[in-house]
Amino acid sequence: LEVYKNCLQYTEDAYLMRYQTYVDRIVFLTVQQTKKDEFQLLSQIELKNKCNEELKHDSDQFSQENFNPLKYHFNFNSESDQFFRVDGTDVVIQIKAKNK
Repeated sequence: LEVYKNCLQYTEDAYLMRYQTYVDRIVFLTVQQTKKDEFQLLSQIELKNKCNEELKHDSDQFSQENFNPLKYHFNFNSESDQFFRVDGTDVVIQIKAKNK
């Protein structure tokens, strides 16, 4: 995992199973941009770069197939759905609430 490049203790099976539950809750939506867009931009989310300082935001070269939500400080323990817009696109990332 690119996120934990220099912290291999976070790549053990127990962690990998947890990460998969996070990834399974990601949905990509197409939502046309408006002037009063209510979605937080992906570029505004901090990166988890403690273990890999080379991480970069996906905004410039976004690809649903290659998107790694583990790079971002998303709140995967939220009790409600969260939505984030990929900068300059009609793509909105939905993170389904925990326990939904």
